[in-house]
Amino acid sequence: MVAAFEKASDKKIPLKMCPRRPGDATAVYASTNKAEKELGWKAKYGIEEMCRDLWNWTSKNPWGYQGKHSMKFGARSVVLGGGLPPPYHIISTPYIVC
Repeated sequence: MVAAFEKASDKKIPLKMCPRRPGDATAVYASTNKAEKELGWKAKYGIEEMCRDLWNWTSKNPWGYQGKHSMKFGARSVVLGGGLPPPYHIISTPYIVC
């Protein structure tokens, strides 16, 4: 995932590997097989396209759907995968922390 986002953004994402925290999953897997089998839905695109499109949209809309003047928080960058509640998931400079 990190490699795909680095490729899409053309930026190096600083990454620090840390021990698992209490409550962290030991492993995470994703597959569209169940959706295809039960719903007849098949993914057209993969992780690289998803990261490319996310980076493209966020780069053009750094304040999200709300716009710059309606932001309640001043920070333009939020930790990838957490931080502020929607619609404040802004990833103008992605990074991952422990």
